[in-house]
Parts: sequence; structure tokens; C-alpha cells
Amino acid sequence: MTIEISSLDKIRDSLYELLNTYILPSNLMKYLFLAIVRRADNNVKCEILEKAAEFEHRSVIGSKAIIHIEAFVINAMYIIGRHKEGLNQESMDID
Repeated sequence: MTIEISSLDKIRDSLYELLNTYILPSNLMKYLFLAIVRRADNNVKCEILEKAAEFEHRSVIGSKAIIHIEAFVINAMYIIGRHKEGLNQESMDID
């Protein structure tokens, strides 16, 4: 699974805009997690939750919360994409 650089740039820009409106990083992380999990397949929700906890913790103990929030979003995209590719591969293997 590949993630386009232009997609990452758009995500980063959106996150910066949100953080510049004085939304707390912890609230932004929670909102993003809930929005992503609502749309995700049940098989990946636990893995996304683990990544959310990992990057939330890193954002609290570290500096530059934007880096950790962006890393969470990228990881969630990767997890979902990997799962979708696996499903596509399984359906191809049936033939």
C-alpha cells in the first residue's frame, strides 16, 4: 500500500489549520480517532486503538504534538489500506 505524498501534504496542512484554531492536541487526537474508527472495518479497530494510544502518549510526553498526530493518521491509513488490500487479495485467491 502506498500513500501519496500529496495526500500527506493535505493532511499535514489540515492538521496545522486545526491546531492553529486552538483545538487542544488531545481533543484533536480523540476526534480523529473516533472519526476514523467509525468508518473502519471491525477487524482493524483494535489495532487503530493501539496506535491512537501510542501516539497520544507520545504527544503528551514529547513536544510538537503535530508530529505525533500526523504519525497516528498515517498509521491508521496504512492499517486500513493494508486490510483492504488483504481483502482484495483474498477475493482474488478464491478464483
